[in-house]
Amino acid sequence: MTEPSHQSVRPPLATAARLALVAVIAWALVHLVGSLDLAAVGAVLAEASAPLVLAAVAAIALQLWARALGWRLMLSPIADVPSGRMFRYHLSAFAASTLFPGRAGDLLRLHLLRRHEGVSAVSALSVTVVEKAYEALSLVAFLAPLPWLLPGVPGWVGQATLALGLGGAVTLTVALALARATGPGRTLLARVARGAAAVRRPGLLAAGLGILIVQWLLDFIAAACLLRAVGLDAVPLAATVLLVFVVTLAILVPVVPAHIGTFDVATLFVLGLFGAPAPEAAAFTLLYHAVHVIPMTLLGLPGLRLVTAARRSVAAELADPPSRRAA
Repeated sequence: MTEPSHQSVRPPLATAARLALVAVIAWALVHLVGSLDLAAVGAVLAEASAPLVLAAVAAIALQLWARALGWRLMLSPIADVPSGRMFRYHLSAFAASTLFPGRAGDLLRLHLLRRHEGVSAVSALSVTVVEKAYEALSLVAFLAPLPWLLPGVPGWVGQATLALGLGGAVTLTVALALARATGPGRTLLARVARGAAAVRRPGLLAAGLGILIVQWLLDFIAAACLLRAVGLDAVPLAATVLLVFVVTLAILVPVVPAHIGTFDVATLFVLGLFGAPAPEAAAFTLLYHAVHVIPMTLLGLPGLRLVTAARRSVAAELADPPSRRAA
């Protein structure tokens, strides 16, 4: 009798792990909602400042535009993608990530770049990895001062900051080594190197980090606007950095569509550290989640018809790259 392959074992294990996480999230949400005075939460939402909520929506929209500009910059050594078109790709990817599991948004973006710009899925995936390294390093710049700005911040924040910085630095170092050591060609490593080509140019590297810093600032601004909108003026502005960091960690694994549960539990956890009253904290959580999800998802809906095609095309290219077909 032959031993079962990993391919036959992994899906059930992955499904079981996913169901377990969903159960934990559902339990946490039921527990939190059951302890809330929903009438009080509704009253806070009814009195929330509409101009500040709209300012938060604008900040999140600008953040996505900045992300698109960052991608255009990192792709510039291999493809010249107009800013408007890149923004549309990101809107579609955002909507797919919100409504579908399994990193559908990342796959859709790879598909759109391959289909319309001639960028191989491997090269675009390499850009994704470099972008994550940029994100880690730029976020570290904001996290490092937190122990001084927020006395009593949990000790694990410093440890996570160190791990984040080391991970980003190692990733960029590996990308730079590949970009320098690999010559032109159609091999897998050559396509990975093309996607990481931006790290060989100090100007692009500095500009990319600058754009990521702007992206984080816009997220902090959105959070600060909503804190004031629901009357949580006592929460220090520096807490928005911790809030964004914890939420970012919580949604790394796309367990359910729109990160329902993970996003909200993480937000309530951070606000609880600063003694935020429960109705105001819940109202903030609902608004903060909504401004991140609803407007950009609605704008990106037209691209969702390509999600299935994206999964198939990216999987086909990764399984049967051009270099192998040419051989």
